Amino acid sequence: MGLFSKIKNYNIELDEILDNKYFSSTIKNLLLSMIYKIETFYPDYKEVKRCVRCKEDLLNEIIEIIRLYCDNIKTVEPDSDQAKLLIKNNITAVTNVNERSILSYPTEAALFYAISDISPKYFYINQDFIIKDIMQASLVNRL
Repeated sequence: MGLFSKIKNYNIELDEILDNKYFSSTIKNLLLSMIYKIETFYPDYKEVKRCVRCKEDLLNEIIEIIRLYCDNIKTVEPDSDQAKLLIKNNITAVTNVNERSILSYPTEAALFYAISDISPKYFYINQDFIIKDIMQASLVNRL
């Protein structure tokens, strides 16, 4: 076992997951580029933000979300007809949790935010709370 045997290669791990998904080569390249940029620029991010999660946890979570919750990712150019939904709502990506799909501009930042948004969010609200269902729906933006 060598000195560098414990270093995890996130690009290889993501590439193995992407081999089992039916994404276009553009999407695969954007996702791999996103992971590479997070790995490369994380020390600068940590220096600026100070109070952050460790890089390994962040990268593992992103890869796990892609593996479990992303079945369909499509990108749209800003001047296309499909982009009208994004332009109308002044957003960079739309996620559909039920279909496990993402519609996004073709940038790493837009995909990163969409991947963060598509992961399930859990909030516990006591059964005695009168408006429990409404509160849970509003906390996860599902109204």
